[in-house]
Amino acid sequence: MKFNLPPSVPYKRLVWYYNRADFDKLNDLIIATDWSFLDLNTTDEASENFNTKFMELAKLCIPSNYVTIRPKDRPWYDSFIRRTSRKRDRQKSIAIRSGVPQGSVLGPLLFLTYVNDIADNLASVTRLFADDSSLAVSTSDIASVESTLNDDLNKIAEWSKRWLVTFNPNKTEVVFFTLGSEVKPSLYFDNVHLDYVDSHKHLGVTFRSDGKWHDHINNILSSASKILGSMRALKFKLKRNTLNQIYISYMRPVLEYASIVWDGCADYEKHSLEKLQYEAARIVTGLTRSVSIDRLLNEIGWVSLSDRRNIQKLVTMYKAKHRTLPDYLLNLIPDTVANDVPYLLRNRNDYITVARRTQIFKSFIPSASSLWNDLESDIRESSTIHIFKSKLKLKYKPSSVPTYFCIGERLYSVYHAQMLKSFYFFSNLVVIHFA
Repeated sequence: MKFNLPPSVPYKRLVWYYNRADFDKLNDLIIATDWSFLDLNTTDEASENFNTKFMELAKLCIPSNYVTIRPKDRPWYDSFIRRTSRKRDRQKSIAIRSGVPQGSVLGPLLFLTYVNDIADNLASVTRLFADDSSLAVSTSDIASVESTLNDDLNKIAEWSKRWLVTFNPNKTEVVFFTLGSEVKPSLYFDNVHLDYVDSHKHLGVTFRSDGKWHDHINNILSSASKILGSMRALKFKLKRNTLNQIYISYMRPVLEYASIVWDGCADYEKHSLEKLQYEAARIVTGLTRSVSIDRLLNEIGWVSLSDRRNIQKLVTMYKAKHRTLPDYLLNLIPDTVANDVPYLLRNRNDYITVARRTQIFKSFIPSASSLWNDLESDIRESSTIHIFKSKLKLKYKPSSVPTYFCIGERLYSVYHAQMLKSFYFFSNLVVIHFA
């Protein structure tokens, strides 16, 4: 059986916006209207006249509009949903010829897959992290650096044209790491001359062309000081445990981000970072500056930042020994004495430490190798990383904080800490009696 259904065609429909209606006004208009004219008509005519009059009053109080309803529209669509749906349908009909759809769950993975071959056939050392990429060349020949980098930049420009990826050469920065040479290679990217900068922030770490860490340490101090100011404002409002957790969760990660990389900074810069931790400890405990640093750390139960950086270095060296680090890091680790000397020496399991100038010796590889060589053999020979970390915690064991330090009102806890300060002071007094 075949039915001749009418074709689905768009039509207009009156839509009422009840959320913007003035029902009080409508009620007043209905009361003020003379409905006596309905008595002069039949029932059908009276009903039709009532509907007509009521619709006239309703249009005065309830905003309305005629919208076009298409066959695929849902009856509950409002104008915004209808426009959004139609725009989405139009976008679906357009084929994506290049790029990666944004906002999707697979977007990051698809993007990495899309740009993964950008480093193919490049002579320089290439590092990719999401949409951030860097090229590096290390040599004493300036002409070789210029030739290698310009050739790789040309390959990247050709790759971008082939895969319809647009780069902005004006945002590309070049850092020339050197201790004395003033001659710099001339580099071009997509026919644009690249400018040199004295410092560059890469993945949260600020590198300087002279190899020093002044800018990065200043950035750390600036960010951590803001958190410290918030803690100071909440000193008498939050309990000790809460303030302690704020420091551990928000401030300490700022002080320790990539710390094994920049641990070769100047001693006064390290001391500046330590002073921030000391001030945070005073806020948490309620102690004053008259208390010694050792007493302060015993009171709070924290390890110094320098010790924590040493722990991180030793953990990294343990991973290097068991070859769980990436290859590009393992290639930087020096050989052991056993691989360099054919004799059965007592230090055959130590890493070779090469003589370096003082500034370079503070960097990660020489300093971490020296720390590892000085570590007790029973700790170095730990079977698992968890056992190794546990033994390191015992070696750098912080003092335990009594539970009653964190109980009670905050103001009384501060008074208690300051009373202990007085006890520490008088305990160091020496009384001499004269006859």
